[in-house]
Order: sequence, then structure tokens, then C-alpha cells
Amino acid sequence: MLRAVGDALKTARSQQVTEIIPIATATIRDAINREEILDAVDSLHQVKLLQAAADPSAADPRYRRLAAVR
Repeated sequence: MLRAVGDALKTARSQQVTEIIPIATATIRDAINREEILDAVDSLHQVKLLQAAADPSAADPRYRRLAAVR
């Protein structure tokens, strides 16, 4: 997981991506150690993963479409 996030960030930065919206789906949301994972990603990569809502209609309006696509 940590390597995958790091690889994705590296690729995005190499392509001069100006905004990254990292979204954690049900795999993270439902994990027993969810907080540990989120903390590890933040600590290692300085990235806060947004957690996709189980119900897309409950998602942050800015990201509702992204949550619905998952």
C-alpha cells in the first residue's frame, strides 16, 4: 500500500500534475487498522487520503462523482 501510493505520487509529479486527490476506497475504509494505514501514508508521503463514503450520496460534494465512480 505504501509503495503503491509512493509510486503513484512519483508518477504524478513526473507528469507535472498540479492537483492530486488521493481517495481511499472500501479496502481502507473497512480495514481494522484503517487509522494506522492513513497515518502511515500521511507520515511517509505527506498525503492525507480522503475516505470514499460507503454511500456516494454522503460523500463530500466536491468528490461525490469520484466516489460514485469507484
